[in-house]
Amino acid sequence: VNKAILDVQTARDNASAAQLEIDASARRVEEANAAIAAAQDRFDAFAASMYVRGPSSSYLTASDPADILNTAATGEALSISSQKVMADLQRARTEQVNRESAARLAKQQADDAVKAAETSQQDAVTALTNAQETFKAQQVEIDRLAAERAEAQARLAEAQTLAAPSISAPAAAPSAAPAGAPVPAGKSGRSGVNPDWDVDPTTGNRETAWDMTLPQIPAAFVSGDPIQIINAVLKIITTSVEITQNLGRKFLQSIGLLPTETGITNGAIPSVAGPQATEFVIKRGMAQMGVPYSWGGG
Repeated sequence: VNKAILDVQTARDNASAAQLEIDASARRVEEANAAIAAAQDRFDAFAASMYVRGPSSSYLTASDPADILNTAATGEALSISSQKVMADLQRARTEQVNRESAARLAKQQADDAVKAAETSQQDAVTALTNAQETFKAQQVEIDRLAAERAEAQARLAEAQTLAAPSISAPAAAPSAAPAGAPVPAGKSGRSGVNPDWDVDPTTGNRETAWDMTLPQIPAAFVSGDPIQIINAVLKIITTSVEITQNLGRKFLQSIGLLPTETGITNGAIPSVAGPQATEFVIKRGMAQMGVPYSWGGG
């Protein structure tokens, strides 16, 4: 923008200088016209005087031919001098007219340069205005993203606070509720968290792999067979891990930190690891019990 302003000022200065040159050339042309007119008037007056008075009497009163030649030479010199003066004045006038034409052309070019510079200045101002508007829009977007980031950080901090183990209150506190007292429906120990987030809405039971009709001890689910006991223990361990993972995932989904699962796996092949892999190997080994075995070779 500053360069465009400087270009406009320079073009205007050039246009002013060209206008001054045009005015000066016009004055010189007028002076040349006046000089030509004055010379033409003097020549006309001399010619009229010669016509009215007739030829000079020196032709008749000359004492010898030399005086006649001098008189004729003087008249011829006056005529030639007048013609030369007129030619010089005409040439000077032509030069001044050419200068005036060149000055007018320079003035026209300077005016065009002024218009171009003003257009460039306007374009620069428009570009600067657009850049400022774009910057403002980007600043608004940055502020919005910063606000979203701050909100996400606040939600993450709240989730971390809710997920962290709470500090147990002193046992002797008179206002503390009994350890086994149930929490009233619709309320929770922490504000903003549904206390029944792990309850199945169709049955009203909490999601668990334990059979609520039996005592919650591993011995109630297995027989006296050691192999079955091992399998049952491995199953309980696997089920416990899966239940813990599902409960944690549902809790994070309930507070909005994880998206809700859509059931789409995109063709992924399920795999087992850890206790599940161990159980799979044990089952395959037990499947070979009682199968006739032959070393082969005769």
